[in-house]
Amino acid sequence: MVEEPKKKDPEEEERVKEDRKKKVAVLKDKIKKAEIKQAIAKETNEEKKGEQLAKPKKSIKTMDSLSCFYIKYRGTSKEPLALEVSQKDKYAPKKTGVYNIDIQKMRVNKSDNSKNKLA
Repeated sequence: MVEEPKKKDPEEEERVKEDRKKKVAVLKDKIKKAEIKQAIAKETNEEKKGEQLAKPKKSIKTMDSLSCFYIKYRGTSKEPLALEVSQKDKYAPKKTGVYNIDIQKMRVNKSDNSKNKLA
């Protein structure tokens, strides 16, 4: 008995072609990146080399003046912890600009009615 060759599904063939195109595009991109890195490695000027190897900076959103932010601790603690800067100068009543920093329970959605806000 002679088996007839199976007819290929046209949708399957199209999907295979698209997959191959994607793989070729990825490989070409990797080759370009490797060539760029080799060219940078040959650079003798270290400053230029560093600039070329540095990743481009993403746009940075700046904070509003006097806006609050938290540096949170990620650990196994049940209660969220955060770094807190004291609002009173360490050497008060002198104004030295030195403040204590402690790890405290994070005050979530609580207002701070202090009159001595840091500027």
